[in-house]
Amino acid sequence: QALPIRTTVHGWMPHPEALKLLKEGNERFAVGAAIAGRITPAMRKALVKEGQAPHTAIIGCADSRAPLETVFDAMPGDIF
Repeated sequence: QALPIRTTVHGWMPHPEALKLLKEGNERFAVGAAIAGRITPAMRKALVKEGQAPHTAIIGCADSRAPLETVFDAMPGDIF
């Protein structure tokens, strides 16, 4: 199972829903059950055609040992 790709056609996401996604993603990461890495060519094409729609902006360390997308099990374009 893969997570859906969010694009500009999805519009704005309310902050409680975005926080819920972050918490669920971090839980998956913590227990070793991440699913965000399953990206198809169609998903990448949708991001190119329709644009990214990040649901969250995070200010954090730029340490490559703990990428935010990995820690929150997020899909490309979910976190800015």
